[in-house]
Amino acid sequence: MRSFLTTLLLSSSIANAANVQLSGIDENSRGKYSIALEPRLVFINARPATSWRADDASFFLKRLLIRDGYPDAQVNWTIQGQTINLKAIPGKRLFYGTVHSNQESILDQQTLTNYFYQPIVDGELANIDKPPYIAEYTKKGVENVENYLKSKGYWNAQVSLISEKRQNDTGRVNVNINILQGSLHHIARPTFQGIDSATEQAILKEIAQYLGQVATTENITAINSAVIEYFRKTGFHFATVDVQPIHSASKTTLAFIINQGRRYIVDDINVTGNVDTQTRRIKRHFNDLQGKPYDASEATKDTGRLLKTGIFKKVVVTPITHEDGTLDLDIEVEEGDSVTTRTYLGADSYDGFIAGLSYTDLNFQGKMWQLNARGEYSGRGLLGEVGITEPFFMGEHISFNFRGFALQRRPEGYDKYEMGLEGSWLWNPNDIYSLRAYLGTSIVDTSSVVMTDQELGPKEYLNTRIGAINSFEFRDNPILPTEGYHGQILTEFGNIIGDATSNYFKLELNNSYRHHFGEKQYLTTRLDTGLILPQDSDDLPIDRRFFTGGANTMRGYEEDELGPRSQSGDPLGGEAYWVGSVEFIREITGPFHLGIFYDLGQVYEDYSDLNFSNPSQAVGLSARIHLPIGPIRFEYGYNLDRKDYEPSGAFHFSIGASF
Repeated sequence: MRSFLTTLLLSSSIANAANVQLSGIDENSRGKYSIALEPRLVFINARPATSWRADDASFFLKRLLIRDGYPDAQVNWTIQGQTINLKAIPGKRLFYGTVHSNQESILDQQTLTNYFYQPIVDGELANIDKPPYIAEYTKKGVENVENYLKSKGYWNAQVSLISEKRQNDTGRVNVNINILQGSLHHIARPTFQGIDSATEQAILKEIAQYLGQVATTENITAINSAVIEYFRKTGFHFATVDVQPIHSASKTTLAFIINQGRRYIVDDINVTGNVDTQTRRIKRHFNDLQGKPYDASEATKDTGRLLKTGIFKKVVVTPITHEDGTLDLDIEVEEGDSVTTRTYLGADSYDGFIAGLSYTDLNFQGKMWQLNARGEYSGRGLLGEVGITEPFFMGEHISFNFRGFALQRRPEGYDKYEMGLEGSWLWNPNDIYSLRAYLGTSIVDTSSVVMTDQELGPKEYLNTRIGAINSFEFRDNPILPTEGYHGQILTEFGNIIGDATSNYFKLELNNSYRHHFGEKQYLTTRLDTGLILPQDSDDLPIDRRFFTGGANTMRGYEEDELGPRSQSGDPLGGEAYWVGSVEFIREITGPFHLGIFYDLGQVYEDYSDLNFSNPSQAVGLSARIHLPIGPIRFEYGYNLDRKDYEPSGAFHFSIGASF
């Protein structure tokens, strides 16, 4: 190694302070060692040079070298006046190499290596591809492999070091370990102390799904959590639960020692910290707890619902116990800014330029009503709407929304004016399922200079409708989904009164599924279908029909362009449709993704013609930028079987998940 001499630290202003100098370290590494040594030598550099201070400085440098993969490093020192000279003799730098076991186990080579390396990678922030050899981490790596086997249910596993062999030509240290995996353990019936037989039987029902399963750390933790949760939800909020796993030859028995404590019934609910919000409006979110055994998990759910309103920055629930076995809930809240006014600008490939103004008050009149109003202009027309939402309808966790709207739109081939009112109820009992029921009525006026009256259907009419949307959410993220299933079922009954009188029934099914292949790529599939059964097909207005094609359906077509056409070549929509899609997406770097897709589907003028043969088809490319608001998508679809009036392909720009 080429030697050099560098001053590591500035000399102290104190007279006769030591000055530490270093030699023998490769020039490319001097900055790293200088920075690492600096905080350790502050004391030494502020005092006179002595032999024991030189010993300390030498020890610090040697330790750094050893932790950088120089196990044979030596550091000598000399003192000249107030200068401590450290001369390093690093020796050869070594790195961990292959990790081998002479016994078969559940660990493949990559998993074995990763778990052996994990302590040094985490402890020294080392590169997993080339971790420096540090002798103390060999023992830690062996222990980590053993702990991993135990976490997977092999509780009698024993892992020991056989040898470490240096390869001087490669600088690698290969490790050979002995693995005695032992038998796989399964979970036996737990034992309980401190509870009666009735409570024991109730707990056994709660954990029955885990009994007989492999005794992994995950399953053992889940059982312990289930036992704790049982006492929380039955009013024993202050119960203590201790558990000791007992491992035999092939069984693991969990021995629980439980002190139930006292069971408390919720009495009073007190609210503090609110300024604008009515106290009774806050308390009603917790009224379902009153008079019942205190259930901490339900209190947490109620707290979460209160926070989701967006009115409060903080909600803290504190149980206050009394000697008579009752418990009060003290609810401390901190309100945030609930009023927002914003303007927005945007564009997409169908509506063109979009500009809007919106106003939101999440706590209208202090009653926790959510008031929303907005006006929007786009290349397709105007929209104005105002709505108010009661998030706790009729004392239940059901959201009720009432809104009025007016719009003017210019779809391809005709103009539309609509004014209406709608009431809707949203029940969201958990993160997986939601139900939205709605009842609405609107006045509609359509006109066209290129379509015939027969093609338009009723032009002036009153539409009254009642319907429901069942949604199922299993995606990992509704904004940027990459894994899981999402589905919706819409049913609607409607009545048309005007130029014609008619009834109809509408059914629509939407399904999508995403699946990961590795960390950076995933496959998305989708199948949507719908049909309308009108009393008379001639009496179904054009704007109540199904249209498809565009950024979120068939990407080889412009928006709503797929399917039957009028004499003027404009889309007519239909009484039935289906759309399918397969898309492969891969992360390129950071938020940038590329995808390739294949779309197919069709729109049918009459619902009786619905079938899955002879579909229109398109293939294309997608470029995406994943942002917190959702993916920005640039897509081009090529029409594989172009028909009259159809484009050869279409470009789409949009924001949000495609389906």
